[in-house]
This record gives sequence, C-alpha cells and structure tokens, in this order.
Amino acid sequence: MGEKKKSSYTWPKTGYENHTQEMQSVTSDNDSSAEMLNLLASLYLNPQYSDLTIICGTEVFPAHRNIVCPRSAYFARSCGGNFKEASGKIELGDQDPIVIRKVLQFLYTGDYTPGINRDEEKEINPEQSSEEPSQDGTSPPEYQRDFTACQFHVRMYVQADYFQIDGLKSKTERYFRASFLDRLNRESFEAVITEIYTLTPESDDQIRDAAVALTMDNLDILRNETEAILLDEFLKRLPAFAADISISFLKNRGVPRKRLASISDW
Repeated sequence: MGEKKKSSYTWPKTGYENHTQEMQSVTSDNDSSAEMLNLLASLYLNPQYSDLTIICGTEVFPAHRNIVCPRSAYFARSCGGNFKEASGKIELGDQDPIVIRKVLQFLYTGDYTPGINRDEEKEINPEQSSEEPSQDGTSPPEYQRDFTACQFHVRMYVQADYFQIDGLKSKTERYFRASFLDRLNRESFEAVITEIYTLTPESDDQIRDAAVALTMDNLDILRNETEAILLDEFLKRLPAFAADISISFLKNRGVPRKRLASISDW
C-alpha cells in the first residue's frame, strides 16, 4: 500500500483556544505597560539622562523634558522657543518646594502622596528634625507640620492650575472630596475654604463647586449647635463663599428636610 496522504485541512480553533491566546496577549500587553510605567517612575528625581533642572529655593530637582513637557503646558512653553528656561534651568523662587516635589511625583508616576515622609524631610533638612525648631528658634515651615491632608490637596490643586496639568487637577479634586471630613474642625475648615477662595481664580470653579457641594452636604456637622464649625462671622469675612452657598441653596430647593433644618438656623 502506498503512503497515506496527510490531510491539508486545518481544524478551526476552539473558543477556549482563542480565549487563551487573547488572554495571553492581554497579559503580555499589561506586562509591557507596567514595565513602561515602572521605567518612568524610576526616573523621578533621578539625575540620570536629566536634561532639565528645576530650582525651587534651596532645592534642586532633576527632570526630563520628554516626560514633564507633554503633561504640562507650562513646562512645554518654558522649554520651547526663546525663553530663558530653554537653556535647561527653570527657577521657581516663590513656590513651595514640597509641593513642587509632589507635582513632579505626579508627572512621573501618575499619582502623589500628601505631605512629606521622614526620608524626604531628611533630604530637605538633613540636620534638622521635623519635631524640633530651627536654629533661629522659629517653627518649621507650615508645609512640614500643622496641615491637614485636605489642605495639602488644595495646595496641589492650585499648583496643578499654575502648571496647567489637567490630570492633576482632577486627581486633587477627588482627593479633596475624599479628605474633606478628615480632622475637621473650625480652624481647618476656615483655612481650607480661605485658601480655595483666595488662591484660585474666580473663573476656575472646579474646586469651588466641590467645596460648596461638600459644605451643603455636611451642614448638619458644620452647623452643629454644640460646636459649630461654619460660623456666621466667617461667611461675612468671605462673601464670595457665602454667595456661592446661597446660590447653591436656591438651585437645590428640593434638598432633604435635614439640610433645610440646618440652613434655617442661620
């Protein structure tokens, strides 16, 4: 008998096989994406391949134009054209170095942590503990102590607007909303609202709207008869905030009875 002829017919792949291949492809893509993100994050404050120096007070931060410029219109504009910064140095003399550090952290990693940890503090003040006064007897800067996470997110929002980083603005607003009730007291509430209404332009209502909405949603806490946090005197000192609260109330007249009861006590 002659040799049996091999069939040229290819059996179709089963759905399970197709699914397995698709999952392997997705896994491979995810691994590649994770690797790229880790590579970007590894360049955060890393002088290797740095072609941009950001100077803020006594702090010097190495950066990379191809990372910071695509994500920030401010850096893109500063590093292009005939600006002095195009030489490779950007001086931010009037900015808070801690906040600038966190802005860069977001540009390289897509996220940031509020405040500073002990390792970062040692880099900034290697000879000074955060628990001790400085040599001239003054307290450490405000951003190193006596601030809430909510306040820090507001400051990050202000810088996100300054550096024109839309993704950071959205993230800081979410963090602001999530931390609004943390360590809430009269002093911290007034500090947060005052910073929002003095440091953000009237035309930028993103975080102002968030502050008003959170205030309206928590009037039972803020106007508590035992220990009120939102006082009439504060509203008089900040008329723009008082006006926004009034406008919000008029727009939402169908609010729950609990909130109406709180407002009627004003």
